[in-house]
Amino acid sequence: MGKLTLTERFVTYIEARARGRVVLLFMGLSALLGGVILPATSARLRALSGGVGPLDVLFFYTPARAYAALSAYGDAGRAAYRAGALTADMLFPVSYALFFSLAVAWLCRRGRIEGRCGWPLFLIPLVAGGLDVMENLSVVLMLSLYPGVPPALAWAATSFTAAKWIGVTLSVVTLAVAGWRACMATWGSSG
Repeated sequence: MGKLTLTERFVTYIEARARGRVVLLFMGLSALLGGVILPATSARLRALSGGVGPLDVLFFYTPARAYAALSAYGDAGRAAYRAGALTADMLFPVSYALFFSLAVAWLCRRGRIEGRCGWPLFLIPLVAGGLDVMENLSVVLMLSLYPGVPPALAWAATSFTAAKWIGVTLSVVTLAVAGWRACMATWGSSG
């Protein structure tokens, strides 16, 4: 047997870590960040800005809308948004990407599905998480450059945002497909 390619090593690495406890750990972390911490930071931003929420919860926005939001945030809101984007909102995409990715690989194994059904399916959430991180960095850069935000940066940020939401949607679909395949493999073989 020859040397494994980088892709084969990566797939083996993910599949080896796809265990129920690890999936639950990342599910719990994602729920804590996405269900408690990030909504609290969003509420604080809305309170500081007269009701204007974070850009990264929108599917798409124009440079004019981004500039208006950045202006509405004020100094305190921009500082709070930047702090949240560099902490909890950086951990969140890592946690949900690992949750979805490991869950897909785990479900494939639990369903005794032959071959590597998780590959390339479990790559989708990792790409979505990477796009989310790029979105966060773009937003932080806009917050830091305000009022001199180049329109090209706002277009890049909104592109990352839209691509992230498409990736997150595909991640949910991927998890559902892996779950369905695991159920069919399990229940189909039992009777």
